[in-house]
Amino acid sequence: MPQDNLRDGTTEGKALFAAFGALAEGHIPDMVISAAMNLVLSAIRQSTARRASALEKLDELFGRSAGALMEHYDASTGRRRSVVPFDQVVSVAHVEFPTTFGRLGRKNGRT
Repeated sequence: MPQDNLRDGTTEGKALFAAFGALAEGHIPDMVISAAMNLVLSAIRQSTARRASALEKLDELFGRSAGALMEHYDASTGRRRSVVPFDQVVSVAHVEFPTTFGRLGRKNGRT
């Protein structure tokens, strides 16, 4: 089961994530994604002087992020996985159902 690794593990990273989350609350997902992307691009642009370095940083970031995101989806079904661990297992006891048909080879199930 994947852990929620989309959040930065540092105290400062968690605080930034919580602050952004509080500001984003109530907004539609597309607006939140757009604002987050603008923050990412702005941070890369301000911290990287050369185009090639900026593109390299963006590629590395998206590569790691894509891997982290895909851990939250089932590879065979393509559906989102739950990040809540399941500690209970349900098992069905063996149940025998009587046949609705008589013995094979006998007319109408009679002997």
